[in-house]
Amino acid sequence: MLMCLCSEGGMTHGIFRRCAGAKACRELREKLDAGHHERPLNEESVFVTAAVFKDFLRNIPGSLLCEELYELWLRAIEKNGERDKRMTERKQLQEVQRLLQLLPKENLILLTHVIAMLHHIQLNAEHNQMNSFNLAVCIAPSCLWNSSSQSQEEDAKKVCDLVHFLIENCFALFGDAIITLLKDLTEDKRSNYGSGNYK
Repeated sequence: MLMCLCSEGGMTHGIFRRCAGAKACRELREKLDAGHHERPLNEESVFVTAAVFKDFLRNIPGSLLCEELYELWLRAIEKNGERDKRMTERKQLQEVQRLLQLLPKENLILLTHVIAMLHHIQLNAEHNQMNSFNLAVCIAPSCLWNSSSQSQEEDAKKVCDLVHFLIENCFALFGDAIITLLKDLTEDKRSNYGSGNYK
């Protein structure tokens, strides 16, 4: 799914923003749940794939960014206008890096792939109208939530700011892994289609 979204999403206007048909989403979900992974997405609308992927993220127990770290994430992304901006950004990077290391290994691996895919899509924002902020608005609610209390509008904005921060600072936060993943998610996709194999 990530390879499909990375390859097709960059050239798709409104990816992650436009709605997909409920029936088509249900059918793709059922196909994937049944283990039909052999080229399951080559004939699917990219909007259906995007909707099913967001649904997958929403169904991760405790959320991709880990609900138990919810308050720490919100504090890390807060900005204090009275402090020097460069120092604030440096401290934010350090704190976000620290919190990333607290994620379960599986969550961190998936998050790295997701951010690589979103970064690649926003590189074509002039065509698809989905810059890093727009992508964050669409996907952030699927990445982190707090089920123990009613979400406040200000908290929702901070979660969006967090995902935006991850996309904008992906190289500083994830290092060379992002470059490698971007290469894998784009070049391998084309070669797999050419050879008739879909991973």
